[in-house]
Amino acid sequence: MQRSSFVFLLLTAADPSLAANLDELVQLLSPAYLAQSVTVVCTAQDPTFAIQTGGQRGPISVYAQDIKDKIIEGLEAEEVNGILRRAAEAAKAAALMAIRAQAAPNPDEERQRLLSWCVTAAKPFVRDFISSHDQNHDAFEEAVARAKAR
Repeated sequence: MQRSSFVFLLLTAADPSLAANLDELVQLLSPAYLAQSVTVVCTAQDPTFAIQTGGQRGPISVYAQDIKDKIIEGLEAEEVNGILRRAAEAAKAAALMAIRAQAAPNPDEERQRLLSWCVTAAKPFVRDFISSHDQNHDAFEEAVARAKAR
């Protein structure tokens, strides 16, 4: 699955019944959760994956926690629960779709497909996510502030 497919799925997973600012916060958090999920799956296949995809601040788990903390800071418990649930559900759906696309008739072939996917799609996705977050951290914080101000 290409990076654009990940983004498309995440953007279409929003629930229109919630306020726009909560949708924006979900969309800011979902890619972090997706990168974290992908890293867990690929690290199970290749224990060096998490190290190879880490950034200036460490592995994706550090980035995802920081992003989550910034997004939920100052929100009501009900809002926090909704944002976290929706972001996790969107990330899970995208990860499962990508993993299921690697299905094969036998376990060995499936493992090889998953390993190949981890190298060709997942690793660039996680690296790009971390790199983009590092380079655009101020813009991320501004987007969170704008979403919360609405």
